[in-house]
Amino acid sequence: MKTEPKKRSKSLVYPLIYLAIGVVVGGFIAVQIVTTGSLARSTNPIQPVLELGETIEEMRTDQKDLKDEIKNLRAEVEVQQDLVETRRATSKELNTELDDFETIVGLRPMQGQGIVVTMDDGEYEGLKDRNDFKNDAIIHSTDILDVVNMLWVAGAEAIAINDERVVGTTSINCIVNTILVNESHVGTPLEIRAIGDSEELARFINDPGRLTDLHSRQREYNLVIETTEAGDIQIPAFTGTYEI
Repeated sequence: MKTEPKKRSKSLVYPLIYLAIGVVVGGFIAVQIVTTGSLARSTNPIQPVLELGETIEEMRTDQKDLKDEIKNLRAEVEVQQDLVETRRATSKELNTELDDFETIVGLRPMQGQGIVVTMDDGEYEGLKDRNDFKNDAIIHSTDILDVVNMLWVAGAEAIAINDERVVGTTSINCIVNTILVNESHVGTPLEIRAIGDSEELARFINDPGRLTDLHSRQREYNLVIETTEAGDIQIPAFTGTYEI
């Protein structure tokens, strides 16, 4: 009767042990399965590579777009630089043409070698007696005009009578006993300055075969017609107005 309880208690111990072992092992396996599934989802080795490839491709596309934009900007800069150079060259050419034009029409002072022609009335008796007035013994506006025209023919680049610049519209007139140049009164002795080849200019003025009337009156009435070569002739700018 005393041995029966021991057999019953011993038969219950082993199932409980096996059950505990099964629970522990099952739990361990379950934890492993859950952990492995989670790691498989979170550490996919292909996904980062794909994302990196997409990023690189986007950067290459952006880089190409930037290079194209830089190329276009450089081309535009070159176009603008060409326009600036063209405008600068055109402006320089226009300024040169303007300078030449102003020089031609006498709006700029000039300096250079040339000659000075001095003209003055001659000496004759009866100068104060109007009845004995000798017309050929004085300098007339036509005489001045003849000398100026001869200087132009000889190659003069610029001419001034006293301080009056001779231009295309210059008038040389005589009113009674007064000579007008550019509407300014000038009196004898006259100083006609001309820039050009000094030897050539002097040769034309002093040639007895030219300005024959003046040279004849010079011999007869001692009209003063003297030429002086100079290396530095100053010609002022024209200060009058152009009549159109």
